[in-house]
Amino acid sequence: MSGSRQREASSAGAVRAAIPVPSPVVRRWNDILSASPVDLNQLGGVIGENAPLANQILKLANSSLFNLPLPASSIEQAVVAIGADNLRTLVLAWELVEWVATRLRAEDSDAFWRHGFLTAFFSQHLAQWLLPAAAEQAYLAGFLHDIGRAPLLIAAAPSAATLSPLAGVEESLDAEEAALGVNHCEIGADLGARWGFPPPLVAVFAGHHDRSLAAQAPLVRIVAVADALAQSRQPELAGERSGVAGRTASERLLERYFPGLDAPARAALADALESAYADVSEERTRGLAGFLTPAHPLRLSR
Repeated sequence: MSGSRQREASSAGAVRAAIPVPSPVVRRWNDILSASPVDLNQLGGVIGENAPLANQILKLANSSLFNLPLPASSIEQAVVAIGADNLRTLVLAWELVEWVATRLRAEDSDAFWRHGFLTAFFSQHLAQWLLPAAAEQAYLAGFLHDIGRAPLLIAAAPSAATLSPLAGVEESLDAEEAALGVNHCEIGADLGARWGFPPPLVAVFAGHHDRSLAAQAPLVRIVAVADALAQSRQPELAGERSGVAGRTASERLLERYFPGLDAPARAALADALESAYADVSEERTRGLAGFLTPAHPLRLSR
């Protein structure tokens, strides 16, 4: 093996070693919520042992993300109202946000989740048109789509005080492989499988940069479009509107990834995206922003 290949293998090993494992508590929540049907007696036991976590997850289930007609007063009611898969995704995401916050500098963590938030925003709005039954799952998938990038950032910056050489660099599978011998989609697939995320989300983690994206499931394509839109709008988080250029980019992406949409439908959806985005800079926090600690509030403008 050549020296460069040895270094790549060593770096890839360090990245894979940085993939976390869920805590025993979260594994138990995940196991119970993965069963069909969910054993409500077992769920009640784990809720009693983890009341603070249960309260936080219930708050998220009752947030504007799901827009429940009546608020759920218990986790058991939330299972019925939003579905076990969405609920266990909230539990898993909660722990991953905590994990990222303890291992990356505040600036890097904030940038990472701001991109996730904006991708979630576009994912949900796209899904409301293209996959209405999965709009909430699309939000969760968009928020977490780049979770495989976190171990790369951590491996590239072993201490929280060190700026990762990948931080602030536009996502590029080729650049990641050149630097660390592995890319964030590969790591995302590994992490998603190890943590037991619902299969549609694992597919998003693995495939949102796939070169054969047209063959991917609709949720993967929705998040891929949302990711591209979020990347293009990142400089505008201070509150500028995207205007004609942003709308044109939206239409081109929709034509590429959803060729079945006719021109009037593409135009209407692009208009809807721009209208929604024009207001987003006014929102200080939204949906899963509540995951972040007070020291790292998720903000679109400062």
